Amino acid sequence: MVLVIYAHLMNIGCDIPWDLYKFIYSFHMPLFVMVSGYFTNRDKNAGDFFRANRNLGALFLIFSLVAACVNVCVYHKTAFDSIFVPQFALWYLLCLIYWRTLVYCLPTRVLKSLWFTALVFAISLLPSFFHLNYFALSRCLAFFPFFLVGWLCRENQWLSVLDKWGSKYSLAFVFGSVACYFVAIKIPPMVYWGFETVPAPAPAVLLYKLGAWCVAFVLSITVYLFMPKNVGVEEGKYTLFYYLYHTVLLFPFFDYAVRYLPHHYLASLLVLVCLMATLFVLRKVRLLSGLLRVGR
Repeated sequence: MVLVIYAHLMNIGCDIPWDLYKFIYSFHMPLFVMVSGYFTNRDKNAGDFFRANRNLGALFLIFSLVAACVNVCVYHKTAFDSIFVPQFALWYLLCLIYWRTLVYCLPTRVLKSLWFTALVFAISLLPSFFHLNYFALSRCLAFFPFFLVGWLCRENQWLSVLDKWGSKYSLAFVFGSVACYFVAIKIPPMVYWGFETVPAPAPAVLLYKLGAWCVAFVLSITVYLFMPKNVGVEEGKYTLFYYLYHTVLLFPFFDYAVRYLPHHYLASLLVLVCLMATLFVLRKVRLLSGLLRVGR
């Protein structure tokens, strides 16, 4: 989540090394989506499932209204841009509804089949060639393979296998991650974003996507292997809070604050620390954190 917020700082004018920006984007959202897929529960009854989706939809409308007010009052944009073409945190809420619906409604044998996984990866190539931005459809298709893999990790207990064998090959993943950095910075950033077409011939796009998938999975596995398992568990329960509210603070409050900071990489780290500290304090406000309960 810290990497998600840090990468968004570039959108408000903070100086972040371009190669570092692309490196973060190469795996931070795929990893985030895989975690969401891992914690998706198909054992809910139909009532609980549709209630959870309804609540996510309510969150989307509430924060879209906030974004519409900011667009009109601060940026003088069309009020409903945030609904028809959701950006930043909002697109993820819609995609969660799409992904959870697919995983809940499709038979288990289909979801676990190799042909379905191959189909999902093939369909995820479409946003690289066609504009499908309305209602977050591009990102839904582009990131669904990671959501499916995350869900399969839980269903097939792949993490237990990774825990058993990963320590033996941890050094290989470290060197692999270093290699991934040099691969990641060579791939056009729109390949990672998932909502823009890639201005390249089809064979090149396929190679870019293949490289992006490999980078995302290798780096995600490395993060899992080396991240302490019991650190940040309590704050992890409030991931959705940090994810949604950081955009409310970034636009327009921190947007104006960074104009008075020097254009230096250290300034972006200062903004990140201030933003995380502010979110941590706001998380203690019961009214604000209580609103996010509907998304569970």
